[in-house]
Amino acid sequence: DVDQSRDALRSICERLDAIPLAIELAAARVRALSVGEISSRLHECFQLLTSSDRSAAPRRQTLAAMIQWSYDLLTPEEQSLLRCLSIFRSTFSLAAATAVYARGGTSDEYRVLDLLTSLADKSLLTVKVALATRYGLLETIREFAAQKSAGEDEAMTAASRHAEHFAAVAAQAYRDFDTRVPPGWLDRLAPDIDNFRAALEWTLVGAGERHIGAQLAADCGVIFLRLGLLAEGLRWCERALSVADVPPATVGRVEYVASMMYNNSLAYTHALEATQRAAASFRQSADERGLIRALSQTAYQFARASRFDEAQSPAAEAIRRARKSGDP
Repeated sequence: DVDQSRDALRSICERLDAIPLAIELAAARVRALSVGEISSRLHECFQLLTSSDRSAAPRRQTLAAMIQWSYDLLTPEEQSLLRCLSIFRSTFSLAAATAVYARGGTSDEYRVLDLLTSLADKSLLTVKVALATRYGLLETIREFAAQKSAGEDEAMTAASRHAEHFAAVAAQAYRDFDTRVPPGWLDRLAPDIDNFRAALEWTLVGAGERHIGAQLAADCGVIFLRLGLLAEGLRWCERALSVADVPPATVGRVEYVASMMYNNSLAYTHALEATQRAAASFRQSADERGLIRALSQTAYQFARASRFDEAQSPAAEAIRRARKSGDP
């Protein structure tokens, strides 16, 4: 099918970051594979993209050799940063790169900026200059750097720092959401959605710290909510609730966030059940504002279902507690 072949060709070029040698090596495979088959094998691009032309310069015989040649020209510090940057998904900020590349327990933002600039000058890093500058690795470069760091303590450390950084970002995001959402809140957070996913994957599925993952799910759930990623957000909430010995305040927040997602998914029965569980968990914690939120949501869900008599008690308690704590 011509249209399918055209789509596959476009996918190949995008997946290979339009690197001329990579596309040339992919084209050579057409003698033995269809365009669709080549496209489906690009997850193994370093094995797939090799040349049988032994008269070519070694660095032009495989995609891996070409990138290795560029990598070997870097200083040890540049190589180390490049390997650490492979932990990011999509793009990232200077602050995030600095957090991941801390050395000796300290972070040096300007040193990291110098290294990022050098990598960009060598075409190993993309830079999108805006009000908030974003950096990124071409996917082929990221995969190469990830392979270089695989199995090393450096990779584990980078993944842990990455998760801790985005857990802190999510915690602040929830605080902002919970009080008065500032202008541009979602615009600032949306570019990191793939990094939040990677941090959740590491902490709730991978080798990371499960309690960090549970709190991360509780905090960044509102980002998934506002982006309309409801089913995915609920899956992370379910993962978080499976973690043992999580503090009641964290459980309450996960359930409260899940309740909002269920509500927006029109699953109102689940929304009511989740917010009732949230209130019960918050009662076991010191999170008074969380309890007020959950009680208010409980009253809303009862009222939405025309169960007004049942709505009165949680509504009255929410108002009483809010007035007592001076929470407008």
